[in-house]
Amino acid sequence: MNPQDEFDYGPIPDLEDITKKVARALWGAPSRCGERGAMRYDLVSREGEKFEVDAMFERGRLIKYRLNNDKIGKSDWSDVRTKHPTFPPGSPVPDKD
Repeated sequence: MNPQDEFDYGPIPDLEDITKKVARALWGAPSRCGERGAMRYDLVSREGEKFEVDAMFERGRLIKYRLNNDKIGKSDWSDVRTKHPTFPPGSPVPDKD
């Protein structure tokens, strides 16, 4: 997330430390709310490829995210609270140990 060539975005926080305020600083204002209250951030890669980050927050902190674009489609949700990074849509999320 912080390429060594050409760009330095400064310190990138660990995923579990991303708050709504930090997300806005990293990705800009969310474009809309998506499914289950997820915030959608519209981004463009260095190569000009458009993609979206969907992010779910609980008590102001990031709990889940997924990436979407024309090449990969919608990825599965990744849960930052567990050691198991991805869950298929609709799967129950295990409790944190």
